[in-house]
Amino acid sequence: MNISTLLSRLNDLEHAMADLHLWLSGVFEDDPEASRLFARLHVQELSRASLSMPASPPVSPGSAGRVTRTRRTDRP
Repeated sequence: MNISTLLSRLNDLEHAMADLHLWLSGVFEDDPEASRLFARLHVQELSRASLSMPASPPVSPGSAGRVTRTRRTDRP
């Protein structure tokens, strides 16, 4: 396994955990303290997910116009 694959899988896991925490926040909406806790965990997971995204590859001077970044569309 290479580092890019690992970081991609960690990113997917952190997004799944963020989704779980958001769902739990709704499940516990009758308990404001628990709901806030899960909402806070949701935000923390999303921030960790953004840290684990692989950095863009270095751009050589002649290739700047050809570098594109795509967004994943397999998440709801």
